[in-house]
Amino acid sequence: MNISVPDALHAHLDHLRDRVNASRVCAQALEKELDMLERGSALGALADPDIAKLLQRLACALEPDVPRADRRITKAA
Repeated sequence: MNISVPDALHAHLDHLRDRVNASRVCAQALEKELDMLERGSALGALADPDIAKLLQRLACALEPDVPRADRRITKAA
Protein backbone atom coordinates (compact mmCIF):
# COMPACT_ATOMS: atom_id res chain seq x y z
CA MET A 1 0.00 0.00 0.00
CA ASN A 2 1.21 3.49 -0.77
CA ILE A 3 -0.14 6.67 0.77
CA SER A 4 0.04 10.25 -0.40
CA VAL A 5 0.76 13.16 1.89
CA PRO A 6 0.95 16.87 1.17
CA ASP A 7 4.38 18.14 0.16
CA ALA A 8 4.69 20.27 3.31
CA LEU A 9 3.99 17.26 5.55
CA HIS A 10 6.51 15.16 3.63
CA ALA A 11 9.16 17.84 4.04
CA HIS A 12 8.41 18.12 7.76
CA LEU A 13 8.68 14.35 8.12
CA ASP A 14 12.03 14.34 6.32
CA HIS A 15 13.44 16.59 9.05
CA LEU A 16 12.28 14.19 11.79
CA ARG A 17 12.56 10.86 9.97
CA ASP A 18 15.11 9.52 12.47
CA ARG A 19 12.60 10.10 15.31
CA VAL A 20 9.34 9.08 13.60
CA ASN A 21 8.37 5.65 12.34
CA ALA A 22 5.94 6.80 9.64
CA SER A 23 4.72 3.27 8.89
CA ARG A 24 3.81 2.67 12.53
CA VAL A 25 2.11 6.07 12.85
CA CYS A 26 0.09 5.47 9.69
CA ALA A 27 -0.86 1.95 10.78
CA GLN A 28 -2.03 3.22 14.17
CA ALA A 29 -4.04 6.00 12.54
CA LEU A 30 -5.70 3.53 10.17
CA GLU A 31 -6.54 1.17 13.02
CA LYS A 32 -8.05 4.03 15.00
CA GLU A 33 -10.08 5.24 12.02
CA LEU A 34 -11.38 1.75 11.23
CA ASP A 35 -12.26 1.20 14.88
CA MET A 36 -14.21 4.46 14.94
CA LEU A 37 -16.05 3.51 11.76
CA GLU A 38 -16.97 0.12 13.18
CA ARG A 39 -18.17 1.68 16.42
CA GLY A 40 -20.12 4.31 14.48
CA SER A 41 -23.22 2.18 14.36
CA ALA A 42 -23.09 1.84 18.16
CA LEU A 43 -23.07 5.61 18.52
CA GLY A 44 -26.59 5.91 17.10
CA ALA A 45 -27.27 9.61 16.46
CA LEU A 46 -23.57 10.34 16.94
CA ALA A 47 -22.54 8.15 14.00
CA ASP A 48 -21.27 11.22 12.13
CA PRO A 49 -17.53 10.46 11.73
CA ASP A 50 -16.50 14.04 12.46
CA ILE A 51 -18.48 14.06 15.71
CA ALA A 52 -17.10 10.64 16.66
CA LYS A 53 -13.52 11.85 16.05
CA LEU A 54 -14.14 14.97 18.11
CA LEU A 55 -15.57 12.95 20.99
CA GLN A 56 -12.67 10.50 20.84
CA ARG A 57 -10.14 13.34 21.00
CA LEU A 58 -12.04 14.83 23.93
CA ALA A 59 -11.99 11.49 25.74
CA CYS A 60 -8.22 11.27 25.19
CA ALA A 61 -7.74 14.78 26.54
CA LEU A 62 -9.91 14.19 29.60
CA GLU A 63 -8.47 10.76 30.46
CA PRO A 64 -4.79 10.87 29.47
CA ASP A 65 -3.83 8.03 31.84
CA VAL A 66 -6.41 5.58 30.47
CA PRO A 67 -5.06 3.36 27.67
CA ARG A 68 -6.64 4.29 24.33
CA ALA A 69 -8.18 0.84 23.91
CA ASP A 70 -10.15 1.38 27.15
CA ARG A 71 -11.57 4.76 26.13
CA ARG A 72 -14.91 4.32 24.48
CA ILE A 73 -17.56 6.90 23.71
CA THR A 74 -20.95 5.26 23.97
CA LYS A 75 -24.47 6.53 23.55
CA ALA A 76 -26.14 7.26 26.87
CA ALA A 77 -28.89 4.81 27.75
